[in-house]
Amino acid sequence: MSFLLDSNPIIYYLNQQLPPEGKAFVDRLLLDGAACSVITRLEVLGARLLPDQRAHAESLLSLFRELPIDDSTIQQAIALRSVTRIKSIDALIAATALLHDLPLISRNRKDFAAIEGLSLIDPFQPSNPA
Repeated sequence: MSFLLDSNPIIYYLNQQLPPEGKAFVDRLLLDGAACSVITRLEVLGARLLPDQRAHAESLLSLFRELPIDDSTIQQAIALRSVTRIKSIDALIAATALLHDLPLISRNRKDFAAIEGLSLIDPFQPSNPA
C-alpha cells in the first residue's frame, strides 16, 4: 500500500521533530514509494529556507512520487469545499488522496478528519490511524 504525505510530516521530518516511531514510519514510506502532491512541494519549498535547508528539502522531495493537480482533482476539491470548511490547499491534498485511494499522512486532524472516505494517519501516532 502506498501513502500520500501532507506537507507537515515532511517539514517535521526535515526539522528532526518527529518522534522515533514517526521517523521510522516516514523512512519506511520513502522506501515503499510514497507520494506527495505538487501542493506539498509548493508548501515545503515555499518556506523561508537557507540554501542548505532547501537542498536537503529538494533531495527529500525527489524521493516521493509527485502527483499533479488535474481537472478531476480540482472538481473533487470543489466538492469537498462545498460541504466542509476546509481551506483550498487542504482540499486539493484531500482530493488527491481520495482520487488515488491513498491514506493521507498528516498531523492536521482538525481539517481532514471530517472528510468522508479519507483515511488519515498522524505521523506522531502512526500505529493509531484516525
